[in-house]
Amino acid sequence: MPDRVNLNDEDPDLYEQKGGNRKENRESAQEKVDNAVREAGLSKNQRKKLHDRLGQDYMEYSEILEIAYAIKAEDE
Repeated sequence: MPDRVNLNDEDPDLYEQKGGNRKENRESAQEKVDNAVREAGLSKNQRKKLHDRLGQDYMEYSEILEIAYAIKAEDE
């Protein structure tokens, strides 16, 4: 089985499969991060830290927000 399989021929970046797990739509994932950054009140530098810590294909909004608040608390 190839490492990467496109599930949507019209937009290969929209969905992909790796190791049997469907990756989340990039726009949806970005929206979750944007909302968590806004809710936690992160600076640009803190947003970069959040990005660096997010490593899973799919994370619930609550998981992203928890990491965002932890980053905010580290800098206070």
